[in-house]
Amino acid sequence: MKQNRKFWHCLTGWLPILLGVLTVGGLLLGAQPASAQNCISDRFFAATGGHLTCTANDVRIAAVNSVTDLNGNPITQCIAGSTFSFLANFEVLLGAQARYDIGLYFATDADPNGDGALTGTCAVNLLTKAAEVDSNGNPAPQNFINLDPAPDTCGDIDAAHNPQFVRVQINNALCADLNNDGFMDLPNCTSWRQPGSNQVCTSTQDAYPGSPSKCNCGTLQLPVRVETGGLTVTKDASPASLPEPGGEFTYTVTTVNTLSFTSVTLDSICDDKFGTVATVGGTATPCPAGTIGTINSTTCALGTQSAPAVTLTPGDSITPPPAGSFYTCTFKANVTGDPQTVTDTVTVKGHDATTAKTSRQGSDTAQVSITNVPPSAQVIKSLDSLQCAIVR
Repeated sequence: MKQNRKFWHCLTGWLPILLGVLTVGGLLLGAQPASAQNCISDRFFAATGGHLTCTANDVRIAAVNSVTDLNGNPITQCIAGSTFSFLANFEVLLGAQARYDIGLYFATDADPNGDGALTGTCAVNLLTKAAEVDSNGNPAPQNFINLDPAPDTCGDIDAAHNPQFVRVQINNALCADLNNDGFMDLPNCTSWRQPGSNQVCTSTQDAYPGSPSKCNCGTLQLPVRVETGGLTVTKDASPASLPEPGGEFTYTVTTVNTLSFTSVTLDSICDDKFGTVATVGGTATPCPAGTIGTINSTTCALGTQSAPAVTLTPGDSITPPPAGSFYTCTFKANVTGDPQTVTDTVTVKGHDATTAKTSRQGSDTAQVSITNVPPSAQVIKSLDSLQCAIVR
């Protein structure tokens, strides 16, 4: 009986953990897919079956700088709504005695749940010797410390190694400005173990809080501007109509760069009814053929790939836009036939000056009409001959 009671006591002690693992796997309660179970609340529930309060302030991320792409090129802006991967230096600050197995959680989904990095999709990192840098971003593995014996490999922090500077990689982060100040925000949480609840940690799966309160969450502002706007295109036709059978119309195309910080180089101007208006010479993506013909002439010119002719500087919502942020040109083409209204669409494509050379484009339509000419007839009446006679 003693053995049975001991077994039952052991089983009940492990039951919340077993249920948590089964629940996370979706075997009992149909939880979120495993790919989403990577934020701090998910990890804690999977390991303990408990829920977090994150009221402590023992360890927190104090600052972030030196944001680059994976090749080391500086990232100064990102496109709102796009995702990108980056490297950055994070300052991890200790506000208490020694803490163990520090976990760094970053919400890569821009926090649609409104709870920081507690739930959703996160990137998880540890303090590691390979990732340690100094305050200038230079490798500094001498600052790394692991207070636990092998096989534990997760980095710790104490007064002699405070703050910690670590350079980590974050993949597929959503570019979003959550407080509308023009810069990217990155919700985050830190986790740690306190003395008395320290356990062996060998991977990010083990980086969860030692108790419900032993985590700290906040939002970091990255030194990365969030870019909004794009290319705005307007198209006008002159004249608006011609009598049948029609004739030549002049179309004016104006393209405005409304991006706040980034210039855009134009690559092509295409019309769905008349095909190519202008392209950068040598482009691999020519315009589709027009459905009713081709242009007669144009003032639009975009240069070559080695010497593009039109690069629009960052503009804004000012009307008219500032000089350099817009480009205007015209083309002429025939619309002929029976009375009708023809709507055609012009599309201007380009790429911005970011490292990724993100594609940009804008479109607009214009209408022209061929009007009916009523039939007309002229009647001429004349005297053909006059017969005369003398009557007595």
